[in-house]
Amino acid sequence: MSDVVWIGIEEGPQTAQGWAFDGAGQVTASAHGDSAAQVQAHLGEAGALIVSDRAATPARSVPATVLPDTGAPSPLSQDAPPGLLPATACLRLSGALAQRPNWDGVALMPDADKTHWTHVSAGEVVSFASFLTPRLSRLLGGDGGANEQALGDTMARPERLAAHLAQADLGGNAAAILGHLIGAELAAARPYWLGQQIILIGDDPLAEAYSDALSAQGARPERLTTGDAAQAGLAALHRRASHQ
Repeated sequence: MSDVVWIGIEEGPQTAQGWAFDGAGQVTASAHGDSAAQVQAHLGEAGALIVSDRAATPARSVPATVLPDTGAPSPLSQDAPPGLLPATACLRLSGALAQRPNWDGVALMPDADKTHWTHVSAGEVVSFASFLTPRLSRLLGGDGGANEQALGDTMARPERLAAHLAQADLGGNAAAILGHLIGAELAAARPYWLGQQIILIGDDPLAEAYSDALSAQGARPERLTTGDAAQAGLAALHRRASHQ
């Protein structure tokens, strides 16, 4: 990979992914691994730009720009309700915004454990709300697409979530479990999606379930893969660093 000029890596709590870029900013190779070091070993010896959720980087309080004025993305914190938006989520969000100047709306970013609904206005993260739905779904055996009737039932009566989950668990209905959980989340997150422009950053089956659920409510989200968002964010960071 002699044409590799630099390497960009995002490192989450458990996995990492990275890309090798040439001088024109085109991706020449990609790699996945358990850590940034493992990914970099696969991609070569070029200088690496790493955004990590494992680094002890102080969080900035919202409202705040998605990226700090200098340096790599840092987590964003919120007092009410309490929340922490990871650095890798900020990286992906910055990539989405780099492709959409002056965009206002809500970015929905599911990860392995949480979903983050992030309200962006005038280039700043104004507020965000995080939900533990992905982890709960995994622990309770939710899988596949979300059952539409289950989603609607719990969205209409979110106070019955625990009872609905018990019934779905008794019947071994994995799609209903996921549907009830997403229904409760959509009910709680209504201010973040009703009447808003939405970008859904994700490309796994869970992201597909959220896309279907939002579309059923008439809130059809724009889609962006996590890889494309991270690549765009890393490229924007590299351009900024090159001009400083």
